[in-house]
Amino acid sequence: MRAAQGVSAQLGLDKVQSQAILEAALPWDACLAHWNDILDSLEAAPMSESELLQALGPVRTALGECRASRSKGIRAALDSSARVAFDALASPERPRVLHFGVHNRMDCNECKTPQPPTP
Repeated sequence: MRAAQGVSAQLGLDKVQSQAILEAALPWDACLAHWNDILDSLEAAPMSESELLQALGPVRTALGECRASRSKGIRAALDSSARVAFDALASPERPRVLHFGVHNRMDCNECKTPQPPTP
C-alpha cells in the first residue's frame, strides 16, 4: 500500500489513477507480507547458519517476484503519459561505468551521491 501511495505522490496522480494503482498493488502487497512473515520466522528459528542460508534463497526469490509483479501491475494501471514517469522512477539510471571487485564506495566518484553545496 505504501508503494502505491509513494508512486501516486511522486507522480502527482489524480484520485482515479491513485485508486487504480492501489487496487493493482494490493494483491502483491499481500504476497510481500506473506513472504516477509516467512522470512522473519526463518530468521528467528533455531537452525544453523548454513541451513538458514539455504532456506532463505527461495524466500528471497519469491519476494523479488512479488515486487516485480507489483511494479508490472502498477505500470499496467497507469495511462501512457504516467507510464513514462513511472519507468523513470522504477528503473533509476545505472552508473556510467562498470565496477569490478570490491572498492570503497564512499570515495568512488561514480557510486557516491552528489551532496548539495553547504552555504
